[in-house]
Amino acid sequence: MDPSKYKPSPVQQEFHLCSCREVLFAGAAGPGKTLALLWDPIITQALGEAERWKDGEIHQSDGWAILFRRTMPRLLEILKRAHQIIPVVFPGSKWDGDNKMYITPFGYRFQYAQIQHEADADNFRSSEFTWIGFDEATEFEKYQFDILSARLRTSDPVLRTKLRVRLATNPAPGWVKERYVDPHPNGRKRIVERLVLSDGEVRELDRVFIPATLYDNPDAEFRKDYEANLLSKPAHIREAWLKGNWNFIDGAYFANDFNRAIHVCKPFSVENGYTKYRSIDWGHKTFGTVLWWAMDGDGNLVCYHEYNFKGKTADEVALDIREIEMTYGDWNEARNVSRLTGPADWQIWEERGTTGPTIAETMGIFGVGWDKCSKGRKSAAMELMRRLTMPIESKDDVPNIRWFDTCTKCIEQIPSVPVNKSDPEEPIKDGTTHWLDATFYGIMWRAALPVTKTIDPSKHFDELEKKRQQKVHKRGAFGY
Repeated sequence: MDPSKYKPSPVQQEFHLCSCREVLFAGAAGPGKTLALLWDPIITQALGEAERWKDGEIHQSDGWAILFRRTMPRLLEILKRAHQIIPVVFPGSKWDGDNKMYITPFGYRFQYAQIQHEADADNFRSSEFTWIGFDEATEFEKYQFDILSARLRTSDPVLRTKLRVRLATNPAPGWVKERYVDPHPNGRKRIVERLVLSDGEVRELDRVFIPATLYDNPDAEFRKDYEANLLSKPAHIREAWLKGNWNFIDGAYFANDFNRAIHVCKPFSVENGYTKYRSIDWGHKTFGTVLWWAMDGDGNLVCYHEYNFKGKTADEVALDIREIEMTYGDWNEARNVSRLTGPADWQIWEERGTTGPTIAETMGIFGVGWDKCSKGRKSAAMELMRRLTMPIESKDDVPNIRWFDTCTKCIEQIPSVPVNKSDPEEPIKDGTTHWLDATFYGIMWRAALPVTKTIDPSKHFDELEKKRQQKVHKRGAFGY
């Protein structure tokens, strides 16, 4: 295709028409992200500046677009296309090879730059750009993005309404995902940052993620050829470049087995025919999470609620659990205790000092009881693998484990937990694995019980209260 004969696809057109200050155009390979970046300053700024120049409104345009790539070999790909586009669209444009810049007859500039080392961004500290682009944005450091995007400014009142930062990339973990994708993983929802100026005026800066896939490319033969090529690649390339999966990491323990199409579902009622319980992985300075589970008569599990917390005390978490369980009818209001129980991280039973209750005891006082979880991490990983890979033999079968699509952190984190390099038979354990650990506790607590066995939550609470009273008698008052 001749790049100078540009007919934007619907998703490329959406990218050009978006009025947000920052736009991430990203996802799978093949929808024409780089071509859209090359054309965006032409469509949104330069053509308008050419008209202003012809009408005598301006002598020379202050417009200046710059498109960054991380390395020179990749910048050469950009330059090849730019040489095919700019002189055709704007005849008479002059090429400045030293600065890798086209200067149009009406003054608008198109520059293409390499930012390989972190300090290279400092070379542009005094510049003024009206359009800034980053191709393969995940290759850039956050520091580089912050320094370069801060150069977006102009004294021209017309161009000031058209200032744009535009990014394109394939999926990868890091700051781009955190800034643009994590707030709204499905994209197309504005993320608004409200800023108070020195005079008290409030300004809004907005950004948005526009997802794109290979199938957005209008060239059918290109789609087929490229799809066949990607299908022959390793799993992590297929997931990121073909499916646009932002949560897939090469070497992730469950990456090949966690399938969103199978293991994520829309919420449904779990009131009749289900045994319900919950699991918790405690956290205070780091995140903690509580997961609520429902098991059907065939032993299939679904995680129907996810509650994440950080920096909260045991009583605050217990009160939040009470509020959540009241909405599901899982709270005995007459006795002010939970009807549920479930496995918890052993650390909530740790005694810290000679007085005062443990986390488990404090939560018990507020009506939230727990059992100690299994410590077998390898066996838990194997059990989760078994549940994820259990075949579905008919259309009436349901997966052995699922998560409601509202359990966003589980869905994001579990498939991306890496293999433990020192022991490849288990996933790594660090500050990001709370959702996996809470899942481990949940599946192992129930896996050790016959499917038909049920638990009387009231009896469980009575036993917990009896043990608590024994500790009070033995150790004295809790101290408050």
